[in-house]
Amino acid sequence: MSSTAPWYRRVPVWAVAMVAVLGLVGSSALGMGAYADIQSQSLVALQKSADDVQARLADVAPQRAALVLAISNGKQLLTDSNGKTLDDVARAALNAAVTDAESALAQVDAQIAQAQAELSQLVAQPPSAFQLPWENAVKAQQLASVPIPEATSVALVISGVGAQVKAVQSAQSTWQAEQDRLAAEAAAAARAAAARAAAAAAAAAARTLAEAGGTTSTTPAPPASVQAAAPVTPGFSAENYIAALAPNTYIVWDAGACARQFGAGTYLCGWVSVSSGARQTDRLPVTLDSTLADRYSNSVGVTVLVHEAAHARQFFKYGWNMVAPNSTAPANLTGTQPAEFMADCATIAKLGRSTGSYVGPNGSLARSCSAAQLAEAAQLWVG
Repeated sequence: MSSTAPWYRRVPVWAVAMVAVLGLVGSSALGMGAYADIQSQSLVALQKSADDVQARLADVAPQRAALVLAISNGKQLLTDSNGKTLDDVARAALNAAVTDAESALAQVDAQIAQAQAELSQLVAQPPSAFQLPWENAVKAQQLASVPIPEATSVALVISGVGAQVKAVQSAQSTWQAEQDRLAAEAAAAARAAAARAAAAAAAAAARTLAEAGGTTSTTPAPPASVQAAAPVTPGFSAENYIAALAPNTYIVWDAGACARQFGAGTYLCGWVSVSSGARQTDRLPVTLDSTLADRYSNSVGVTVLVHEAAHARQFFKYGWNMVAPNSTAPANLTGTQPAEFMADCATIAKLGRSTGSYVGPNGSLARSCSAAQLAEAAQLWVG
């Protein structure tokens, strides 16, 4: 026999000699050729069992890797979904499936380790070792009976984890939809609250005007002398002058209005009335004193007309608040005072001077307008 033949085809010379001795002793002893055939067949059977074990191990290897990945993904999803499902039913089922999969993996690894140990023992066996045919047959039977996990069985475990993963993902989607619904409700509630607050602010502004008689008025300090007020301008029309400044106004002449409203000796006055329920686009009445009509055309009177025109433009531009949402008016002013202050600033922006009722040396609110306040007030005359 050739020394290069496969290990299971090698038959030691001393084994042949043993057969010869047996032949001398018993009449039923095998011949050398028959024994060699039996030995060869047993070795072939042993090798086939070894190859079969290797094939089964190779077949289950990808499924084992997939099982490890399924367990890892299941555990990660359990972590990610914590507190993000409406209940824990699906998560509990996934946790049980992962636990079962871990037990299955431990069993798979134990069986693979046993099979690999059997193969390693066979490979480590020296080719020259004495093995009788029936010993080879026993070894082949041992290899054939090694418990190796079936790939299909492992796939079923993986499928079980996958089904529970999908159930948890569905539960997450349901939870997220509920969060979106709650967020939408909260946003709607916030918008409703903001609308109510805006309405309340508008109502508060309306109440402020109502408490002040529904007017924003002007009573400039009288000039030191008639000459200081400048002469009356011939042909001057208060109606045309204020209409050009604020088209949303009309004049109401009221004889003796200044004396009745502000006391005897009042040099000049005027006010804009805003009725309850008035809209920003409504025309507003400007009350002037007809007994003092000639004074509205002098330098003091013109400031009154500009001041009242500014009030009309305030209502048209800002509504009941009368000032810009982020007004630069002094923060300590309340009620109608911010509107009065900014109307005087608007008068300064238009004429370079004010009525003096709210801004100026005799003003009760402030002595001057800042650059920011003048810039805001000047926007009343734009558009």
